[in-house]
Amino acid sequence: MSGLLNEVTLSYVDRLVEDNGRAKVLLLDSDTTAILSLASTQSRLLRKDVFLIDKIDNYQRQKMRHLDCTVFVRPTSASISSVLEELHDPKYGKYSLVFSNLLRKSQLERMAEADDYSCVERVQEMLLDYLKINTDFFHCNVPIPWASSYQTWDTEAFETCSESMFAMIASLKIGKPQLRYDINSSLSRQFVQKLGQELQANSGILPSSNKKGQNLVLVLDRFNDPVTPLISHWTYQAMVDELLGIVNNRVDLHLAPDVPPSHREIVLSQDQDAFFKDSMFLNFGDLGAAVRDYVQHYSSKSKSSEQLETVADIKKFVDMLPDFRKLQDNTTKHVSLVGELSRLVSEEHLLEVSEVEQSLACSDNHSSDLQSIRKLIALPNLSPVIKYRVVCLYGLRFRTNSQFQFGQLMQALKIQYGDNALDSSVHTLMKIYSANKFPQEDLFSQGSLFNRAQLGLKGLRGVENVYTQHKPLLESILSLLVRNKLPIEKYPFTAPPNGEQELGCVLIFVIGGVTFEEARVVGEWNKLGNTPKVILGGTDVINPKKFLRVIEETNWS
Repeated sequence: MSGLLNEVTLSYVDRLVEDNGRAKVLLLDSDTTAILSLASTQSRLLRKDVFLIDKIDNYQRQKMRHLDCTVFVRPTSASISSVLEELHDPKYGKYSLVFSNLLRKSQLERMAEADDYSCVERVQEMLLDYLKINTDFFHCNVPIPWASSYQTWDTEAFETCSESMFAMIASLKIGKPQLRYDINSSLSRQFVQKLGQELQANSGILPSSNKKGQNLVLVLDRFNDPVTPLISHWTYQAMVDELLGIVNNRVDLHLAPDVPPSHREIVLSQDQDAFFKDSMFLNFGDLGAAVRDYVQHYSSKSKSSEQLETVADIKKFVDMLPDFRKLQDNTTKHVSLVGELSRLVSEEHLLEVSEVEQSLACSDNHSSDLQSIRKLIALPNLSPVIKYRVVCLYGLRFRTNSQFQFGQLMQALKIQYGDNALDSSVHTLMKIYSANKFPQEDLFSQGSLFNRAQLGLKGLRGVENVYTQHKPLLESILSLLVRNKLPIEKYPFTAPPNGEQELGCVLIFVIGGVTFEEARVVGEWNKLGNTPKVILGGTDVINPKKFLRVIEETNWS
């Protein structure tokens, strides 16, 4: 478990494209394209003699019968149909059919019947059915898990997430875990029941036990903490996602001014970038100092390359040239990226915005907060997304206050922007929390149960300042969980445990999406070498813009 998800995904990639010395084609569907892009690099696939990568549903591919083909797809109806179409008219010599999750017997029989040319050499289930972002962070690529209400699963999303979680558990080879859920969430209860059925039905492929402790899956609900995805966060990875967007570890900088053409699209991966690995959880102030030191390191290397006086010096420099160019490219990448973040922080008034957000999240100053929000609304060049989410935070914080001015604030926004999706999103969220199922004190202070003054999750505090006061509810839950103090009446087990047991591996799954700030909490816990090791997952990765957009796009009655 030392490398957590890295070791698992890389071993799967090596098994996927066996190094047999023969040139091969790799066919993917849309799901496995995303999975593989995060699990491996193109250079790693090239070293495995992958000559061409294409989509399984691209029927215009030319025939190259001298090449082998590996097909890697999710066992969905659409992908199985594409595989059958391929076998009816094979374009390559031999096929290896690899599926990211368990096949049904009927699917296997249909493929056997379609193999008229006897070109299939291998059929394999390889349980890599999730998107690995960090070494301890994944998601299921399900943006909208809900159906008719926030308490009802979408059927397809339910199946996808349960299959992905089963694949995660099986791929880690950690044995059958105990299952816990949030008592207030019908979605989490349904999910652990479904997951328990999947684990029982397929227990034969799971290890019988784990000598390193009892493994645990804890399922949480996003709506028990709407504050974390609504406020700005100031660590590198979280800022890039909120301000620029991260899609499968790629960042699009085409609209950013003063960025070199070679860096209009960049990759941010802790597996491939040592600087990013070391700095991804730094706050913005410390990040600036780290980038400065990185530039100075490059500068010193650059100056040493100018002192070529002997043949030995030249030979040494040529040998180091690939590493030097990589350092040069990486330095330019991070300088460009941090420069763009700095520009956006200034342009979007994010320091002022964050101060208001933190006050709403961590204090109870209605009069001064209301005045600050009105000033933000009046700023002509401030993004409407920021204005609406600040008003939303106000609504959640002060909805029981006798001086509540939510309606007036929303009317001021309506005058500026008219009827729009953001207006609908905020009203939907307020409707959910107005039913008092989520008490106001639980949303913002987590009540006496989660009093932060009583918690001691070593290593997760960081530098306290006005912009980083708020801590995700997940941090409090994790602190209690690792000390075996998480209340069973609030987070019950699906089956009673046999006394208090030492935890082995903990998987935390958030229905409704998980943030990079919560990934930081888990990442820093693991980075310190703490036990148990924790892996965080969710239906999708969200940030303030995406959270409001997903709420708006959900068809709730």
